[in-house]
Amino acid sequence: MNTGLLDKALIGKHAFTAIVESEGYIIGRADYGIGGYTPMRREPTFKTYDAAQKFANGLNEKMGLTKEEALKIVFNTMR
Repeated sequence: MNTGLLDKALIGKHAFTAIVESEGYIIGRADYGIGGYTPMRREPTFKTYDAAQKFANGLNEKMGLTKEEALKIVFNTMR
């Protein structure tokens, strides 16, 4: 997967991902082309990474993103 170049089909899209916090795991919103993420507070926080990521995957799927597209978006925001 090449994440170094902008994928024009993903510009303006976002994906959700699991984020580690001191008290557990939350969901973060990653916007393609923008570094970092926006925490999406959800109480209570998830107890495991897998539970948080499963929830995020469901949100991404509901938006019509494939797992590969979601990963490209999240990886693109890591700077």
